[in-house]
Amino acid sequence: MPGELQGKVALITGGTKSIGLGIAKKFSQNGATVIITGRTSQAEGEQIAGKIGATAIYLCLNVASETDWECAATFIKEKFGQLDILVNNAGIDSPPNTKSPQDPEHCSIEDWEEVHHVNLRGVFLAIKFMLPFLKESSAASIINMGSRSGLIGVPDYAAYSSSKAAVLNYTKTVAIYCKEQGYPISCNAIVPAAIDTEIWDKDFGHGLMREEQVAQYSKKIPWGRMGTVEEVAKLALFLAANPDSFMTGAPFIIDGGITAGSGSYSHKKMDTVLPTVDEKDVPRFNEKNIISAEVLPKHSIFRFPERPANTATIENPLQEMGQKL
Repeated sequence: MPGELQGKVALITGGTKSIGLGIAKKFSQNGATVIITGRTSQAEGEQIAGKIGATAIYLCLNVASETDWECAATFIKEKFGQLDILVNNAGIDSPPNTKSPQDPEHCSIEDWEEVHHVNLRGVFLAIKFMLPFLKESSAASIINMGSRSGLIGVPDYAAYSSSKAAVLNYTKTVAIYCKEQGYPISCNAIVPAAIDTEIWDKDFGHGLMREEQVAQYSKKIPWGRMGTVEEVAKLALFLAANPDSFMTGAPFIIDGGITAGSGSYSHKKMDTVLPTVDEKDVPRFNEKNIISAEVLPKHSIFRFPERPANTATIENPLQEMGQKL
């Protein structure tokens, strides 16, 4: 309901576009004072903030810079004196101007470090510098943006997938730490996949071509379509509005069932029908435990022979070994 975040102050990194912008708008609509960060110019950032809401503020901030976070902490202390919600959304799948492949063999050390600086160091610094405010809140929420790539292996984006895996683990670490310290802070992760944003433009193109590509890609998703920024924003609102619930250290997957049903779903889509095996085609073991010289049909199975009546049963194989030693 509108007003769920009334009186709350929220900081959202990477809040000038895509999922981050969607979350900022949703929070603002529900009464929060929103601080968005990004790397765009101050003038452009302020224009974006103005479209979010009257109380939205833009900070030009490099999430990987300790100095920038020190300045942000000073600003928040002087301007608001509080922070109730932190959304670590800023992230990159590869450096913007790189020409290097991102697989384990060819990814440059410079690209590897830049991805981890933004995706992992940025989360670490944000939490480190915002904790002094969050722990003074009556009920605060940290929301880290993960990715399905952090749950599986992604060879073409080795640095990205490993950084997101680390973010998911760090979410658990922070969650436990806050409760050990008695801080009124929940820390959870949103794990999206197949969300239709501009990040897909380089793969899908634009216009009619994009629509066709999205339609084809959607066939691979159990839900039958791609997700929306609005759906991710609603999940973020739920976590932000319920920081004192029994949820912390948890990954909240929002991917239309891709992660849950990838194996069974891909099998369901197979066009190949496995042939049935006739009983007479199943090979047997002869008395010498040698497979009969039959031609084994594809997809055949073995049926082990019944134990001969004169074969002793070994109740404890280790005991028999001991008798032989």
